[in-house]
Amino acid sequence: MDARTPVPPATVVRVTVGESLVPRPGALVAPTIGRHHVIRGRIDALLDDATEAPLVLVSAPAGSGKSTAVSGWLHRRGGTNGWYSLDSDDNAPAVFWPSLASVLGISDPTETRGPRDVALALFAREHGGARPIVVVLDDYHMITNGSIHDGVDHLILEAPAILRLVI
Repeated sequence: MDARTPVPPATVVRVTVGESLVPRPGALVAPTIGRHHVIRGRIDALLDDATEAPLVLVSAPAGSGKSTAVSGWLHRRGGTNGWYSLDSDDNAPAVFWPSLASVLGISDPTETRGPRDVALALFAREHGGARPIVVVLDDYHMITNGSIHDGVDHLILEAPAILRLVI
């Protein structure tokens, strides 16, 4: 193809496993940090201080570098971290909850149906002396399904203290 040839649109392929759908490739991986990434020390410090809370909201205008800043902080932070890049396909609970379970390293994530399943799996892990887990739900504004919003609310209230969500 030369530069003037239009690129055909991508084809979305869904693979069903039981009642759940497998997440999109790359959706559960934090963006890579380039060589020229600018470390934002003030933002890193604010995020470090905020990780004692069960929920951290990062808010700024579109295109201001929120995802890049949070991804850079997560890479430098170390520890147990997860990333879930959301889009409109994640509005289905059969996609959202198993994908979140996969990010959290919950065994057999395809069996995860909702926040209670996630919380119970995290409680089992907490009794093993697990360190805090920071999970970024990138582009959470793409979620419009009220049942998922309610479920995330319940997860924040019901999950053990090791879970930290960054939205």
